[in-house]
Amino acid sequence: MAQSAEYTPSHPSLVWPRSDGTSSSWPGRNTPDQAAQNGKYYEPVPDRDSRYLAFEERAGEHLAAVLGLPKRGKPHRIPMPSGYKIFVTRHKGNTSKRESSYCYGSSQEKRFKNVNEWKLHAEWLFDTTKSLEKHAWEVGRAGSSPAWHASSATYRGGSSAYHGSSACSRHGHRGRQVEPMYSKDTGPSGVVYDRGYDLKYQRRHRRGELVWVQIDPITPSAPPSRRCALSDRSLLPEITHWPVIIADIRLKVTVARDGANEPGEVTHSWTYHLRPLGMFSPKSEIVRDQSDLLPWAMGTELLAGPAGWQQLAQEGTRVLDEASHQSALDWEEGLGGRIRFEEMDEGEDATFRLGVAIRTGTQIANNWCQTDRIDIMSEVDRRLVINEETYAYQGLWLGGERIWVDDIVRLKKSRADVPFPLSAAEQAGSEKRPVFMRIRWIKVEQVAGKPRCVIRGDIAELALKDGEEEAWPQDGAFKLAASYKAPMGYRFKQLNDAATEAMCDVSDIAGRLYVDLLDHDTQTWLFSTGADETGRHQPGKTALALIGRLPGTHAYSAPGIWKGESIRRRH
Repeated sequence: MAQSAEYTPSHPSLVWPRSDGTSSSWPGRNTPDQAAQNGKYYEPVPDRDSRYLAFEERAGEHLAAVLGLPKRGKPHRIPMPSGYKIFVTRHKGNTSKRESSYCYGSSQEKRFKNVNEWKLHAEWLFDTTKSLEKHAWEVGRAGSSPAWHASSATYRGGSSAYHGSSACSRHGHRGRQVEPMYSKDTGPSGVVYDRGYDLKYQRRHRRGELVWVQIDPITPSAPPSRRCALSDRSLLPEITHWPVIIADIRLKVTVARDGANEPGEVTHSWTYHLRPLGMFSPKSEIVRDQSDLLPWAMGTELLAGPAGWQQLAQEGTRVLDEASHQSALDWEEGLGGRIRFEEMDEGEDATFRLGVAIRTGTQIANNWCQTDRIDIMSEVDRRLVINEETYAYQGLWLGGERIWVDDIVRLKKSRADVPFPLSAAEQAGSEKRPVFMRIRWIKVEQVAGKPRCVIRGDIAELALKDGEEEAWPQDGAFKLAASYKAPMGYRFKQLNDAATEAMCDVSDIAGRLYVDLLDHDTQTWLFSTGADETGRHQPGKTALALIGRLPGTHAYSAPGIWKGESIRRRH
């Protein structure tokens, strides 16, 4: 094992759960005698050399940030994993040429040129959900996020590298585009990277989505500094949640310790990096886990519901009217200042910014667009769209939610309203049950000069479990999700024959299905089946609709503004 010195890592969690290092990946020709005339040789760097310190400290600091470890006076540090060693390139008989040092040992990469490449590889080693057989990280500019949690990319053809479908996946130096490198086992050819991760791990909340985050309660009940438009300021609801956008999702690795401080079980969870709405600094970020997040549709049960929203809007309008008489300098130093979220005052500042945040979130939820056009398809699918003003897509943005092909979505219909022959025999009262669609196909076509989004898939309802399996098997071509889990005590019952598909318009979709929203360990706001319900609230019709217990008409988005790419006729 090559490392700079024998020492204890700066934190008990900074222990390598695995290593792909091997001495067989070290370069040969380690002495001048082994090099050709004026040729190169690779001299191993002594274990206590300062070049090890740079790699170990940068990796330690990066992993500490990923794991959420507390900061310390000195940089966090983690020794090099087994099988790794740093070599310096020298030129026999010529000392004037530049000497470069590189880290060798990985069975997946030839070498690491700098600490920025190394820290991304270090994070991949900590992600034990990835196989050591395949690599999955991205070479990017300094400070870029690793590809397995920050990019949206697609395989093209049978290439060994992904080609990014957005700017997030293109990084380089001096204008040169560096193709991101991913493992082929992350998803089948043609699958957008985020889609593969969201479906494989059944992530409740997804990158780019509009959600609510629970915050320390703010009670805007103190007497206002100026005249209040409301007769009783105590009518303003307590501020318990704030609208945010999920900017990034990162894997958190926790290593359990026994009494002897030996590493034990390794657990994985997701941490969400959030950007609060409401005119905050672009550097303002909130980091939380899933238990503090709720879908945007839950807003009707937060902040005292629609009545509370109206009261907050009136107060925000009053504050803005009074601020309109200020000078530009006073505005920028006051309510209009781009401050961090934690710097916000709990008086008029919070009320005004929340009003802006809700208005911004509502505007986002009123939009929809298709994403990630499918360029690779089977001959059968190709014949379906050839010579039409039609394109097929892998995903949608709908009402602030990220929806993918192979997702299960709620429909704005009950069983009796489905204009499609259902093969399963009806039971007493089943006509009022909510129905769902497992999306098989998303296409956008031009109708009378306007885009129309058509969704095809399987129709299902919830039925009592009765000892049968809760899961709905995934029998699609890609099988990104092994199965679809139903809410506790229920199972999915498919209503159409396997040889048929139903079709609906995007306006028929109420939103995504959140089957585990009321599970005790996945959130802390709503009553569930857990023993400790202190501080929790009774779920209303919105929450019950989001988990599939009520039809989608009780909780739905109504986006009417299309923001997608133009649809051009095929040639």
